Amino acid sequence: MIIRGRRTKEGGYERSRIARPTPIGEYNKYMGGVDMSDQLLGYYSVHHKSMKWYKTLFHHFVDIASTNSYILHKDMCAVRQHTPMKHQDFQELLSAQLMGVPLDFSPGDRQYNHTPVAIAPTDDQSKKGTAGRRKCAVCRKNTPFWCKACHVPLCVIVDRNCHDIYHV
Repeated sequence: MIIRGRRTKEGGYERSRIARPTPIGEYNKYMGGVDMSDQLLGYYSVHHKSMKWYKTLFHHFVDIASTNSYILHKDMCAVRQHTPMKHQDFQELLSAQLMGVPLDFSPGDRQYNHTPVAIAPTDDQSKKGTAGRRKCAVCRKNTPFWCKACHVPLCVIVDRNCHDIYHV
C-alpha cells in the first residue's frame, strides 16, 4: 500500500491508500544493486564516441568490468571490516596495475637532459654541416651532434637514430 495525498472538491487535502501493483513492489525490492551499478557506471566511464559499434561495446564492457570489480572490493571490505577505497582511487589503482606502472609515476617528474645538440654551434652557414664532426659512438660515422648530458657523439637522422639506441 502506498499513501498518497490528494485535493478534495472543497479545496482541502486528504490522504488515501492506494494498492501498489506486485511487479512494482518486486522491482523496488530487488533493483537496488542494478541502480547502484548504473550510477557508478556514470561516474568514471571510459566510453569514447566512436563510429565503430565494436569499440562502443568494448568500452561498455570495460566500464562494467571495472564497476563490478569496485562493487566486489566494497563487499570484500565490508566482510573483512576494512574501510573501502574511494571509487576514483580504486579506478586509478586498477588502471595503474593494468598498465604495469607504479601509481606515483608521473612523466613530468623526471629530468631528461639527454637531448641531441650540435657539437660546435656556428653562425657561418657554409660550415654548419661540417663544423665539429666526430665519430658516432654507435655506428662510427661522422656526426655533428652529441648528447647534451653525457657528451657522447651520436647520430640523429631518419635512417639511423643512434641517440635512441645508445640511451635504451
